Amino acid sequence: MREGQPASKVRPGDKIIRKSRKSTKGLRIAPRVPEAIKFFRFIFTQTPFLTMMTVIAVLWPLFALFLYLAEHTVNPDLSNYGNAIWWGLVAMTSMGTTYPPLTGLGQLAGGTWAFVGCIIFYGAIIASMTTYISKRKSGTVKQIISTVEHNLEHLEELSLDELTLLKETLNAVINEQTEVSKVRAQGSQSR
Repeated sequence: MREGQPASKVRPGDKIIRKSRKSTKGLRIAPRVPEAIKFFRFIFTQTPFLTMMTVIAVLWPLFALFLYLAEHTVNPDLSNYGNAIWWGLVAMTSMGTTYPPLTGLGQLAGGTWAFVGCIIFYGAIIASMTTYISKRKSGTVKQIISTVEHNLEHLEELSLDELTLLKETLNAVINEQTEVSKVRAQGSQSR
């Protein structure tokens, strides 16, 4: 944009390359509902979270049934199926249980469930958050690339400040990629 001309339309990625002028009025305590909806929609559609929770929903009652069948005659704490279900929940979330299985078969079923359930439960959370963070990061990189491409296509329309900022951005990206390439080259040479 040249001096004296009206501001041009917002281009893709402008909010990343240009400094934003955010208002500093007050502290926002309430969650941003649209962002929360977007987050949960992503978690439920783009990650293994629902699949893993379905696996838990199937395995949890089965292991509780095995535990109940192995323990109900000898363990007064596991004399009903409801207590076995509760035991399975507590074991899966690694909170620790107040009543351990007494029989060898009960210990095998309970120990297996505690191990498998914990891996699935926390694995679902870790996998979902990792996927969410990596997708957001790659989206930001794509947005930066899109903005740089747009600015390069319209180079003659940029002001001196915008040209300086574009140059600094390109230098930073190139320097970072150079360092990554050096590390890769050193790693392949050491093999």
